[in-house]
Amino acid sequence: MVNRKLRVLVSPDSFKESLAAVDVAAAMERGVKAACEWKKVEAVVDLCPVADGGEGTVDALVTAMGGEVRIDEVSGPLGERVEAKWGLCGDVGVIEMAEAAGLGLVPSELRNPMTTTTYGVGELIECAMKQGVKRIVMGIGGSATNDGGCGMAQALGVAFLGEGGEEIEGVMCGEKLGEVRRVVMPEGGVLGGVRLDVACDVKNVLCGLNGAAMVYGPQKGADVATVKELDTGLGNLGEVMKRDLGVDVRMIAGAGAAGGLGGGAMAMLGGELQSGIDLVLDAVGFAERVKDVDLVLTGEGKMDGQSLEGKVVWGVTQMSRRYGQEGVKVWAGVGCVGAGVENIVGDGKLSGYVVVSEGHEIEWAMAHTAELVEEGIEDVVKGLL
Repeated sequence: MVNRKLRVLVSPDSFKESLAAVDVAAAMERGVKAACEWKKVEAVVDLCPVADGGEGTVDALVTAMGGEVRIDEVSGPLGERVEAKWGLCGDVGVIEMAEAAGLGLVPSELRNPMTTTTYGVGELIECAMKQGVKRIVMGIGGSATNDGGCGMAQALGVAFLGEGGEEIEGVMCGEKLGEVRRVVMPEGGVLGGVRLDVACDVKNVLCGLNGAAMVYGPQKGADVATVKELDTGLGNLGEVMKRDLGVDVRMIAGAGAAGGLGGGAMAMLGGELQSGIDLVLDAVGFAERVKDVDLVLTGEGKMDGQSLEGKVVWGVTQMSRRYGQEGVKVWAGVGCVGAGVENIVGDGKLSGYVVVSEGHEIEWAMAHTAELVEEGIEDVVKGLL
């Protein structure tokens, strides 16, 4: 790849708990320019940080759609008040549920999906609706919750009734799912005609072995007994929503995302689940931006077999192969790799990757991610020139 000009599209995800996508992209750009200066090649770099529906979705879409970032105070996952960021892009509102109900908002010693709630997510949706939006894009990665989206729906006027037909007391959370006997929608519906697109990056169903509680409950603080109780509660909620709302989401891929919020959003809010990375790539105009470049750089904190299920590296790679010129190189800079990574590299797939943390202690690497990304990408580009 020896040309007088190297055209590069830089589209990484964030390195979670370490570096935001926009900062990863900037570090990659520095690496590209250092390598090109060494080879006396002109670097033309297009920065296009992206997300898959999780962290960074608001920033990516606000930048792409020319919107503005708003801050509103809503309920956090433990009921405390938190300042949550969302995006207003004309008549489109962009929300990350993790801003109001994310795992990062709960100290490790307090993590318990029986008691955390998505109530603040509903309040965020209400903030967007008050601005007159016609469409809401909601990223649902990184949750601390397992309430099936009931807290969110409750904040928007949905009532949950228990035995005897009385409304369940308090804010809905995971431990109350088994009490639900009826779901009652407000007159006129919940969103008043506003379209809700749910950006989802997993394919888990609502309950069962591949359900929200079984797969993700432990990382949110649930022990074995709690996982079983949460799974039973989600199953109960699914049955009640099928009977009362006429929507059976229990076995729909993605319904188990964000502790069942994916399924709750479909059944109670009329939302439509979409691939988060596809939605974001479309919004940033990736197909047009990739068509004339020589090299695409992407990346994420961890790349493994799950990256094939709608994560940024795989989405960027597939879109580059579909719309890029023949022979375009697609390289990834990643923090670490796991099982199944070999399935991502090869003909028609990722050209290669560099593990930027290799040879360093994890704590040190996370504190120096930007410089490690810069150095790793500089080495990659030097090898390609």
